[in-house]
Amino acid sequence: MLKTTYPYILVENIVYTYPNGDKKVVEFKDPIEIREKGWVLHDDDLEVKTKTTESDVERNLIRSNKRAKRLIDDYIHSNDFKYFVTLTYDPKKKYDFDIKNIIECMEDMQRFCKRQKRLDQDFKFLLIPELHKSGIVHWHGVLSFEILPITNAGSHKIKGGINTQVYYFDNWKCGFSNMTKILSLTRTSTYVSKYITKNMEVSLSHQRRYICSKGLALPKVTYNIKSYLDGFKSYENGICKITYINN
Repeated sequence: MLKTTYPYILVENIVYTYPNGDKKVVEFKDPIEIREKGWVLHDDDLEVKTKTTESDVERNLIRSNKRAKRLIDDYIHSNDFKYFVTLTYDPKKKYDFDIKNIIECMEDMQRFCKRQKRLDQDFKFLLIPELHKSGIVHWHGVLSFEILPITNAGSHKIKGGINTQVYYFDNWKCGFSNMTKILSLTRTSTYVSKYITKNMEVSLSHQRRYICSKGLALPKVTYNIKSYLDGFKSYENGICKITYINN
């Protein structure tokens, strides 16, 4: 592995190219430093670690939160997910795990998803747990499959007055299920990502905040693409501008 005393590059923009040719362009108002892959610091350049403070923990949680949201956005835009889904547990039913324990619910959901994969090889999932005010875990996320059974549950209006079809996910026997076809990947990603919260991260300390299928596609990432260096006159939060470009 290569070594350098300063393994960073100045980045003016980052371009994420998804498998279908769509792109997400992140332009920074001021260049930022990014650590290059394949480079490590010399031991002499490593900072001496001191006792972790509360501010360090808070900063790490925020950083982890942003990293998880960014990865979820990449997954949703890079894979052919068809449905947005909400799954709940019925407290009147009996379970062999605690439906108020996030870790136990995540383990059981992983087993459930493996069963769906055996039934339908095209089954893909990305699901985020949410602690409801009742203390019971709910699930929000995206699914894709071909032959698993669903039931038409009527329709309802979403923002903009658009009627959208609602479905039940028939194989989910633990409680309520609600599925709608994905109309906008960007809106779906934004909505799903909001369930990555600081409180959830504390509950899942040092663990992934979501579960997903193995082998999901990710975008190709490139830096400082000149064709996108014309710049924007306004920046989100005064830092950067994010633009999605359809192929």
